Amino acid sequence: MMEIQNPNADLLDTIAASAYLRTPKRTLELYRAQARPPVYCRVGRRVLYQRRDLDQFLADCRVIEPPAKVSL
Repeated sequence: MMEIQNPNADLLDTIAASAYLRTPKRTLELYRAQARPPVYCRVGRRVLYQRRDLDQFLADCRVIEPPAKVSL
């Protein structure tokens, strides 16, 4: 028997997305108001994030270089 996957399993609302990113819900609200990533979908009044878009957002935020030394 073939298992049917839920196509909405990877859709997260703002609260779930903020928990996934470990950032306050208000931060995501501000990013949306400023047209900043992560990208989201608006379905009527609902705001939804795809998990893969949140993963890409995290990957884009990675800092690879070491911080500059501060001389005192």
